[in-house]
Amino acid sequence: MTRVALCLLVILASASAGENGTRWHSSLKDARKVAKPKRRPILCVLLGSGSASRGLKRTLASRKLQPLLDRFVCVKPGAAERAKLVKKYDLKGSPASIVFASIGSPLKLVVGPTSTARYAENLEHALQKHVELWKPRRPETVTKPEAPKPARNVLHRSHDSACPKRCSVCEPALKRGLRWLVSQQRGDGRFAKAHDERVRKNADGRELTRSIDEIGVALTALSGLALLSAGQEPAPDSKQGRAVAKAVRYLMGRTRESGLVSQADGNDHLFLAYSNFETSFAAVFLAEAHRRSPNRELPKILTAIASYLARIQDPESGGWGYGPEFRSHDPRTRRGWRLLATTQCALVALAHLRDTGVAVPKVAFERGARYLRSCRGRDGLFVYEPRRRGEAGTAGATAGALFALERCASPDAPTGAADVEAAHRRLRETFPAIDATGEHAMFSLLFGALAMNHAGPGAGMAFHRHTRDLLLHDQKPDGSWADPEQKGGSIYATAIALTVLQRPAARLALFRDAAHALKTSAPPPSAQAGEVRYGKPPHAKSRVKVFERNGGGGPRYGIDLVISVEGRPSGEYLENLRTGVLGANRILFDVTDGQMSLHRVTVHQDKAAWDLADIMITKDFFDQAVNPHPWAHGMTRLSRITDLRRGTKRPGRRIGDWILFPPTGIQWEHPRFMYVLAHELCHYLLGARDEYNQRGGESYCACIQGLRGFSELCDETNHTDDRQDASCWALAKALYPKLRVPERADPGPWDPPAPVVTLPAHAPAD
Repeated sequence: MTRVALCLLVILASASAGENGTRWHSSLKDARKVAKPKRRPILCVLLGSGSASRGLKRTLASRKLQPLLDRFVCVKPGAAERAKLVKKYDLKGSPASIVFASIGSPLKLVVGPTSTARYAENLEHALQKHVELWKPRRPETVTKPEAPKPARNVLHRSHDSACPKRCSVCEPALKRGLRWLVSQQRGDGRFAKAHDERVRKNADGRELTRSIDEIGVALTALSGLALLSAGQEPAPDSKQGRAVAKAVRYLMGRTRESGLVSQADGNDHLFLAYSNFETSFAAVFLAEAHRRSPNRELPKILTAIASYLARIQDPESGGWGYGPEFRSHDPRTRRGWRLLATTQCALVALAHLRDTGVAVPKVAFERGARYLRSCRGRDGLFVYEPRRRGEAGTAGATAGALFALERCASPDAPTGAADVEAAHRRLRETFPAIDATGEHAMFSLLFGALAMNHAGPGAGMAFHRHTRDLLLHDQKPDGSWADPEQKGGSIYATAIALTVLQRPAARLALFRDAAHALKTSAPPPSAQAGEVRYGKPPHAKSRVKVFERNGGGGPRYGIDLVISVEGRPSGEYLENLRTGVLGANRILFDVTDGQMSLHRVTVHQDKAAWDLADIMITKDFFDQAVNPHPWAHGMTRLSRITDLRRGTKRPGRRIGDWILFPPTGIQWEHPRFMYVLAHELCHYLLGARDEYNQRGGESYCACIQGLRGFSELCDETNHTDDRQDASCWALAKALYPKLRVPERADPGPWDPPAPVVTLPAHAPAD
């Protein structure tokens, strides 16, 4: 009896009694005093006054959870401390549970309502992380001499040959490199050589000449491509996203009316000597950025760049020179020198612009391909000028020529791929010669990665494994790479190294394979094959029009949409609506991992085809009888009839008969509203339901139906909305059996074939 009384006194002195005898401290400071000597994690629970918090209280009182809670030091802080924790960890909902290590660092964060089983899984995961944290580490020895750095041709022993997405060797190197690269950006958004790299010296250290130009446009474009390769977008959400946005603004500001993009303000030949390289790289980066986050000002700029590049092509030879005047042969300017390197860059830029939707003359590709083939050397590889055809070719020149030939190919303008197959075989034999050393080292490395990627998955991965380890070996401690030739500088070398190392993720459209490049440049099937046969709709009242594609390597399912607008909108509104539809198509293609995309979208005005419309843009959106939730930007009309989906202990809702949008307040060209439209299409097409709190905004599931801006569907392994019995992928597959549920979501970005968007024939003038 005395022992029991003593235990009770100890409990009351140190903590307040909680559910089923669990000891709950009232202060995080007191909990840490107990946790540190015992090496136990701390469970800090922040409760509110809502029903979700009452549910968590019942979970914590569950007898099944008590053995697990006994392995933690539990704390429920007071109101003042709770407010500080909410602010510090930016907690948007309640209740919240934070698991801290005994040494103070947070291990796990659980926000919002959850089931007892899922709550227990989160606690188990936190315990495992805490056990790993306290595992004894091998003591360092000072007697053993430091191992020498491995030779450049020795692979990293810890490297998996496949180099997974979360590679433990590459990931830290990439983070260091990207952090260093962003730190080099200047206030106006440009990336430029450091001062000491703009001064060239001879062997004894004497200054020889000072570089007049810093090639700022090319360095900015290459740095932007490296950041886009890391999955960044021109957005203010992160430091790297802001860096991309600033780079886009800088290059837009350096684009002249003629389409020339250059850092130089005048027409001096010394400043314009490399302007075609600058313009080509700027075109590729701006087109990639526009694909990722459409900008209403960029189409005009991209069109001007395409016009400039086509205009300055030498019509006789088909090549491009260094600068804007191909007729000049003044040795001081070098602008008239037509070279394979400038030609391959211009062709790649034009092909990229064409695939973005910019009109490019077909003759420009035909002339350029003819010039490249004239640069074949005596051994089947390529040389940098036709007059060197008697010499042996180089791997770098061959890689650039082959990639440009494949990128500028299209179904109606073939470039003779069979003609260069021998060169491809020779390149695969000699690809070890393409690395970060020698003449034009980094330039050859970039095009080597692009060409070998087009040569097929096996050749691409073999090249990646070879160059990956060489680059990791050469990375400096600060994350940068040195330029072997000391011409482009560290920013130039680092941007290319990061882009090449991130090739397996294929986040750039540049790194799509050759078949994909041809597929995306081709018009949609409807433009060639006429009518299609639609499948059976999900229910009798559904208007959705989906058909299955048979072969062809494209998306498995195509979708035709009819949009009807009440009234007669302006031409500007209709063009913005087209931009929004293209953006939503890209997101839908990403959401389904390349298995569904829009095929034809027909827009009507004055309520034409109203009874057939999938999407109605109408003032009836604000009519409570038609749309009971007018606060939503887009609302799928749902009923209480259960066709597909049943919630837990309550009737479900049918797939919508149509989608409603209001006539005002929607900025279709803005990425936010592209996601809204894609989210509503997931309701309409896939039967997916909202997986967030419509009133409070809390997310119940990490998918497009639960998180704004998220472009994946949840599956049975990561579906966390306890209100729903099935995941979004399960519901989609119930409607479309031939969909393949991915084992792991691919973040993309995905590059879908553009749908045919038909606007009203007689739209009124702005």
